[in-house]
Amino acid sequence: MSPDPVSFALACLVMATGIGIDVALATIGRFHAIRSPSDGLGWVGRITATHILFPMIGYYGFVFATRAMAAVAPFLGLAAGAMVLWFLKDAVAGWLEHPETTGEPDIAEHFGWAVVFAVSVDALWSGPAKSAQVIGWPPLPIAVSFPISGLIVGLIGLASLGVALRLKRAIARAAGPSPQRLAGATTAAQALEFCVIGYFGWLALARYTGGLEVSALAVFAFSALVTGLVFAAFGRRIHAANRAAAEKLLALSAPAS
Repeated sequence: MSPDPVSFALACLVMATGIGIDVALATIGRFHAIRSPSDGLGWVGRITATHILFPMIGYYGFVFATRAMAAVAPFLGLAAGAMVLWFLKDAVAGWLEHPETTGEPDIAEHFGWAVVFAVSVDALWSGPAKSAQVIGWPPLPIAVSFPISGLIVGLIGLASLGVALRLKRAIARAAGPSPQRLAGATTAAQALEFCVIGYFGWLALARYTGGLEVSALAVFAFSALVTGLVFAAFGRRIHAANRAAAEKLLALSAPAS
């Protein structure tokens, strides 16, 4: 049965938010390397393309495997959920690190295809997890949802580019945000990313592996609960790492006295 317009729009928005927060963080976090708006526009164009193509590859590959081997669908659901949870584990581990930011910015290093693919990995495995969200949808709305979600990610990238450019100009005027505020905003975005992407993992486990007709809202509430527990345990350390990274980035971009 075709989804109603509200359900369709929400599904596209939720998917785009989950895979787009990484894009926003990566774009804003590279503000010091932006020499001109064209640097960022090329980045946004490549990110949009991969965030349309990668989820489609993951989704249709997973669906083909499920239909070809219907008996192992619960195990494929387990695999989809495990991929999401493994990514989140690695994400938290990365957030706890204190990245080194030194030297002059290099455009290929900060905005090249290697970085684009690294930031787009979550989009690749979001496809299998998305399949649990669109059970019962006909083929056309499913196919259309990918470019729509990808374009929303592109809009997120453009908005983030605007924030990055304003941040760079503010620092050039010595009126930029404090490391504490920048770290707080980053930590909040990471918590939202964890919650939304975790939602897809829990949904795949519930609907494929568990065979449960649980509502998406209940799954999202559970994901929010898990997010709260994780950030209660690691939130201070994640914020400290973000503050250290913010101090380095702001120092690197500060105008020479």
